[in-house]
Amino acid sequence: MQFVICCTTLVVFLPACSSDDDSPLPGIEEDSNGRALRQLTINDASLTRATIDAATLAASWTTGDVATYVNLSLLPGQMDYGDLTAASSAQTTLLEGNVYCREADHLAVIYPSVTPANDGSLIVDLRGQKGTLADVGQRFHYVFGVAEVTKVENKTATATVSPMKSLLALCKFTFSDGTNPIAVKELKISYGSSGTRGYPKTGTVTLDANSSADNVTVKATNPTTSEDKVPLTIKLDDATTEGVHVALFPMDQSSDFHFTVIDGSNNTYTGTAKAKLRAGKYYDSTLKLTKNN
Repeated sequence: MQFVICCTTLVVFLPACSSDDDSPLPGIEEDSNGRALRQLTINDASLTRATIDAATLAASWTTGDVATYVNLSLLPGQMDYGDLTAASSAQTTLLEGNVYCREADHLAVIYPSVTPANDGSLIVDLRGQKGTLADVGQRFHYVFGVAEVTKVENKTATATVSPMKSLLALCKFTFSDGTNPIAVKELKISYGSSGTRGYPKTGTVTLDANSSADNVTVKATNPTTSEDKVPLTIKLDDATTEGVHVALFPMDQSSDFHFTVIDGSNNTYTGTAKAKLRAGKYYDSTLKLTKNN
């Protein structure tokens, strides 16, 4: 069975940054390396995230969306990170926050917000998906880029940002029994030759001073724990025949995916398909399953 019916690229745009003002933040002075806590404003941040339009796959921000920055230039000796907040609801927005930086520092930017580990690594967690495009866009459509601070003026900083890229694959699964569509209430996904490997629930983004949007990827955790030896489960609020949207980890090699669907009447259907997934791609797939009860 063929997994992918349609594959398109998620829309990614190029942000730019600017700021103004004078004097360091109250009580904050530059350190011996010229760094201080400064007000950073990213202009026209057109990132592929937040609300995703089902027809065009274009994304827009919502006021108050929070991204995370990590100062890569301080790694590995020092860990500094914080929040950047979207100022408006639009396809482009200002991202604002106080950042400990100096000119030429490089800042990783990731959305949605995460809490980095002490070594700068980031954990991407796929648990708790609800199967809707809105939910994926708001909570699971992870995007990454790197900003370079090009100018500082006391308490403000100006930067430019690389094109943001999506770290995960976005899938839309529609199911039928060969004749009729299946109204999905719960979907379970696993992979491997026997379907017993389960599906990894978390992945790691490893950062260092040389990280860029070109070389950063998310690596799925090897499914060795009891949690990862069970399928990834997506529970929908309401049964639907219109398709289930799921964010999944990229896979360079083709693998067998195993699907279990429970409909609104508690009937169970199963099936298998083969696929490999690329980060930043959208897969629209219709699968035929077999009824088990």
